[in-house]
Amino acid sequence: EQVKEANPDFCLDRVSLEDEKTFSLLSSGDTSGVFQLESGGMRQMLTELKPQSLDDVQAAIALYRPGPMDSIPTYIENSRHPEKITYATPQLQPILESTYGCVVYQEQVMNICRDIAGFSYGRADIIRRAMSKKKASEMENARQAFIYGETDENGNELCHGAVKAGISEAVATEIFDTMSSFAAYAFNKSHATAYAYTSYRTAYLKAHYPCEYLASLLTSVLGNMTKTAIYVEQAQKMKIAVLGPDINESRETYSVVEVGGKRAIRFGLLGIKNVGKNFLEEVTSERRSGKFTSFENFVSRMSGRELNKRQVESLIKSGAFDSLGTTRAALLSEYEKIIDIYVKKNRGKIEGQFDLFSIGNFGAEDDYPETDYTYPDLPELSTKERLYQEKESMGMYFSGHPFDDYKPHAKALGAIASIGDLLSELEEETDTYCDHDTITVAGLVTLRTNKQTRAGAPMAFVTIEDRFGELELVVFPKVLEKHTYFLSPDAPIAAVGELSLSEDSAPKLLVSDIAVLQTDFSGEAEPLQKPRYPKSEPKKAETPTPKPSVQTAPQKPKTLYLKVPSVESEECRRVCSLLEIFEGQTPVIFYDVSTKKYVKAVGRSVELLPNMYRLLQQILGLLVANDNATQMPI
Repeated sequence: EQVKEANPDFCLDRVSLEDEKTFSLLSSGDTSGVFQLESGGMRQMLTELKPQSLDDVQAAIALYRPGPMDSIPTYIENSRHPEKITYATPQLQPILESTYGCVVYQEQVMNICRDIAGFSYGRADIIRRAMSKKKASEMENARQAFIYGETDENGNELCHGAVKAGISEAVATEIFDTMSSFAAYAFNKSHATAYAYTSYRTAYLKAHYPCEYLASLLTSVLGNMTKTAIYVEQAQKMKIAVLGPDINESRETYSVVEVGGKRAIRFGLLGIKNVGKNFLEEVTSERRSGKFTSFENFVSRMSGRELNKRQVESLIKSGAFDSLGTTRAALLSEYEKIIDIYVKKNRGKIEGQFDLFSIGNFGAEDDYPETDYTYPDLPELSTKERLYQEKESMGMYFSGHPFDDYKPHAKALGAIASIGDLLSELEEETDTYCDHDTITVAGLVTLRTNKQTRAGAPMAFVTIEDRFGELELVVFPKVLEKHTYFLSPDAPIAAVGELSLSEDSAPKLLVSDIAVLQTDFSGEAEPLQKPRYPKSEPKKAETPTPKPSVQTAPQKPKTLYLKVPSVESEECRRVCSLLEIFEGQTPVIFYDVSTKKYVKAVGRSVELLPNMYRLLQQILGLLVANDNATQMPI
């Protein structure tokens, strides 16, 4: 539909099936977002196969499945060197010639059964179904019939078998076994053809109309931040800008716009949180009467519709009003007042009267601002604040990312290019990353959840993110003890560890070392400590530490005891939140008044600071310590 806006005569059904640009794209493996062809393994296959016809695309789709997949190297080699094609028996040549000597389609299985063993059409289809269902008893009967033939109850021949056709028993057995291992997962040719047409057409659109195609891809994954980040990154690699929302340009979904003579993709307003579809339909409808000239003009024209403050706040934070000339800081300061003014103005019009005193300083209709509202002189939000507001309102950053300044240091530490790339490769089940691989990742800490091992030692689950994805880190006690102060929200870190992959959960990194990243980094970075594997890597002999001449008893760590009405109470919840801020090495134990029991605060340990005591006092009240009678909550 977007292509037709610029090219009304375009018809997808009429595109050439021999388009050089499309096959060049397929052969390059640049098929992210192309139907059936975007997995890493498939992309690798396409770069080796270099398809030059729809038949090649069709065969690639049919081959990239368990069973047929084993024939991929042979298929590619034979397609390049037809002289290397061999057949177990000459009778197979007319059946397998079009697929370079490989069994690719279910129809070929049926033709082999017919032409070599003399099966009827119906009987050949029964054999195909038995193979696909892996029915052992039927398969054995089929094997005997294929090799030696079969008769009915009256001795009439149902099929003559491969041996009667002049094929040795060994070759006939080999042919049947090859078909059996293949047919369990094989496509029928019509299925593969239908897929190939759709794959080719999506590749054609991506090759000839990349902006429209990527805009549609982004719309198709609206709300899926991981996929959105992957396609945004794809657009950037293709030098296509993905712009933030604009109240005068954005449609409900992603769309193509022209900015400064270059085509780009504009964020769709439906991707902004708290903004409803009905309201957006009214915005685009009103916009047909002319673009909004200012924020006040927008409110004036939309205040009689489904306008509400929550929607407007999200639009401001997303940057949708940036092009109207007023800073986000000023709009966030004044938007509620401006909306109230126009709501009251519209109410007065409806009632046929104006209340000259109930709307503050505005005493006459002419005083209602349209384009000359005076905003307070406020400094614009910092880049960091703008970015976090974008993330809050749209689920992702658009004008940059807080992590960008730390990339040089992360690169020096050997971190992978992006978490999004890692997740994409894992989702597509490529061989780039495997379970237990040692990798280094980098990003900003967004979440920390404290836990406890079975032995009672503190550990943590830490989520980090970069511009294109997020990953959970598992930080065990020894590493946590060393780096706990670095794992606070928004902290820029790099972490090395072992990749943990499971079918039942998202990928994780079992961390062995952590480094805090710096901005404006240049030079060499001290390498991170990679995980050691005792089973395969022998431990170095340790130099014994000389014992001190005087043995001193180890000091027992201090413990902070806190009296709460109940561990389920609001006071306890607030205290737990406070303890996370003052993380340290002192363990915490709650005394539950309701049950009269002591409860260890799992995963909670604090640094004893005066500020923390004062805040605890506000929550729990004033208690007296049992050592020196100083006033502090205990």
